Formats: sequence, C-alpha cells, structure tokens
Amino acid sequence: MESQDAATKRKLSKKQLKKNSSAYLRQREKANARKKKFLDKMTEEEIEIKRAKDRAYYRKKKAEKKVKNISEMTEREKRKQRKIWKEASKKYREKKKTLSTILNNTPPHSDDELAATPSVRKTVGRKIVRKDRAKAYRKIKQQEKTIAKITRKYETLKKKLRRKENREQEKSQPPTTPNSKVDALTKNVDVPPEVRKNLLFNEVLTTQLKEKAGSLKKNSKENEVFQKCVSGDLVRKYKLLHMVKTFLPKERTSTSILKSDTKIREVVLKHDIRQKVEDFFQSDDISRMCPAKRDFVKKTALRNKNASFYFLLKN
Repeated sequence: MESQDAATKRKLSKKQLKKNSSAYLRQREKANARKKKFLDKMTEEEIEIKRAKDRAYYRKKKAEKKVKNISEMTEREKRKQRKIWKEASKKYREKKKTLSTILNNTPPHSDDELAATPSVRKTVGRKIVRKDRAKAYRKIKQQEKTIAKITRKYETLKKKLRRKENREQEKSQPPTTPNSKVDALTKNVDVPPEVRKNLLFNEVLTTQLKEKAGSLKKNSKENEVFQKCVSGDLVRKYKLLHMVKTFLPKERTSTSILKSDTKIREVVLKHDIRQKVEDFFQSDDISRMCPAKRDFVKKTALRNKNASFYFLLKN
C-alpha cells in the first residue's frame, strides 16, 4: 500500500500536491537543484539575456494585470501578500544570522589561505567588469545592425544614381539614326518638306555606304571597285573628297585610289629581252670602259666597271 501511495504521489503534479507536504518539498528541492545547475553553466552574456527576458515577462504580466500592486489588491489579498513578505524577510534574517555566526566561530585563516581567497573588492570589481562587458556587447550588436541598415540604404541610393547617370548619358549622346540627325540639323529652322527629304536621302545614303565599306575585305576586288565608284570627278570638282574619306578604309601605302583613278603598273620585261638590252649597252661599239681602278658600280654584290656611252641615237 505504501508503494502504491508513493507512486500516486509521484504522478501528481505540483499544483495537486499540498504546499507543506514532504513530497512537494522534495520536488521543489530537485527543481531548485536543476535550476542552480543550469544557471551555473550559463555564461555572463546568457545570464544578461535571461534577466532581460525575465524583466520583459514581468512587465508583460504587470501590463495584463496578472501582477497587482499592493494598492490594487483587496484586503484579503493584502493580508496574504504581507504574510509572504514577512516569511521571506524572516527567512532572509535567519540566513544572514546563521552566516554571521559561522564566520565568527570560524578560526582565522593562514596567510596562504588568505592569499588564495579572493577579496570582496575583487569580486565586486569582476562583477562590474562583466556587467560593463555585457553592456558593450549589446551596444556593439546594436551598432552592427545600424551599420548594416545604412549600408543597404547606401547601396540602394548608389544604384539609383547609376541608373540616373545612364539615362542622362543616353539623352546626351549624339543622334545615330538618319531621322534623328536630320532633326538635329533642322532644329528651330523652318525647312520645306522637299529639302528635308533630300537631307534624309543624303543621311541614309551615307549610312548605307559606311556600312558597306565596313563589311568589305581589305585588298579585295570589291573594295577596289567600291572606292572607284565613290571617288569620281564630281566629288573632286565640288571638293567633297574629305567627306568620302570618312567612311573609306585607310590605305597602308601613300598612294590611294582616291588620289588617282589610274593604277600605276610596273612594266615587266622578259629575261631574254633584258639580257639583250644589257649586252647592247655593254658592247664596245656603244661604250668604252673607264681606265681608273676605282671606276666601278656595285649593285647587289656585283661590281661593274663604269662605261661612257658615245653612240648617238638618230631619228
């Protein structure tokens, strides 16, 4: 029977147990031991966070009228609360008295023990340091949040500014299409439709020629024909050759097809004819060798004596 009673008592919750019963007291002792063990393992920062949560929870309960002030209680509740305070004060005084009795009856410590025991001032100082450190950590965390917020705002404004600059740059760019070029030329000017159409035709033709010139390969037959087409006598007559040069590729050599329509061709002779010409000029009937030792001509590693011609050509 006793074992059954013990089992039923274990199953009962704290609210169902009587406050002054032995089972309730044992339960409270175990709970307090667990709580003390949990608090001992906590760091200073975690303790500060827990205290802040407890204070917030107490304020919340007070706002919800779950915790009343003594002035808001009924007479019966006042008597009950004052009785609790009285018992707590009595318990505190007894604990303090017991501690002072133990300290008074304890023999004095040796020098080594006094050196090993931390002083009260040191303990208080460490407590203040921990408190200030926790406060500094909270401040740093708040500042980090503020910095992150400002950074996000800065990046947003930076993107807005970049988009605005791009829009302004697009507006400030010169016109690229033939229509926009004609509009820029005839801005604030009354131009007849026929003149505008001629201007538009000029811009379209120029753009088309530039695109065609860019697509042609260098030193190709098509490129040569294209250059001949755009560089005629009329272009030179009206002195518009410089405008044609803007969309034609630059020539590597100094001689450009724009300077002359005729292509200079080198006269190519056969080897037999060249040899006959050389033999003719070197024959004794036509020329005489110079007697001096230094009278010679050096060309491509060949030294030839100078000769004077005395043959007169007659028509």
